[in-house]
Amino acid sequence: MLLQPPPPRLVEGGRVVTFGMFAGAVPDPNLADHRPWGPVSAMRLKRWQHLAVIHPEVALTFAVVDVGFLRLGWAQVIDRVRGERLQVERKSPWLDVRVAPRLDDERSWLRSRGLRIELHSHLDAQRHSAEIEAGPISARLVCHADAATPLEVCLPVGRGRAMWSHKVPLPVAGTLAWGDRRWTFDPTVTTGIFDIHQAHYPHRTWWKWGTFAGVD
Repeated sequence: MLLQPPPPRLVEGGRVVTFGMFAGAVPDPNLADHRPWGPVSAMRLKRWQHLAVIHPEVALTFAVVDVGFLRLGWAQVIDRVRGERLQVERKSPWLDVRVAPRLDDERSWLRSRGLRIELHSHLDAQRHSAEIEAGPISARLVCHADAATPLEVCLPVGRGRAMWSHKVPLPVAGTLAWGDRRWTFDPTVTTGIFDIHQAHYPHRTWWKWGTFAGVD
């Protein structure tokens, strides 16, 4: 399938003007400017940033999510050797949550008692960084964004509705601790899958979705 060059913006004049699959990042994926229902459209915009980090011995996933009427997030560690996992999550309309509207030198976060996630998207500098404090879990990560070209899509999801998504596998360096367990991430063997999303989804939405990455 032929991928298009990314446009500078997705929305002009309050309506989506560019649908497609793009070979690279859209500088301003401004679905927040899409107003299919006027001023209430902002309350129906779903946004999240999610990272899954896969290491031979451990996996870490975390997300910051704002669905308009509700804010939530989680951090989960899976010890792949012992077969154990721990997840810390928070969910509330009043959580201190921000999902960055774009990826050039922007910050996303979830800040609450017992769970703190800080994401610095710095695509212009070819890296993303993250800090997580979740009960006994702590992590410091750097994702090398110069290793792969992201795939981005902007697709219709119903009349007057659109979604945008950015997906890319990235080498990850850093450290992870779970209590007295410690892991050091070598970017030659540790892969992160970055999933960033904005959408005005219908009230009832479902999909079958899988993302995977490997090293050739």
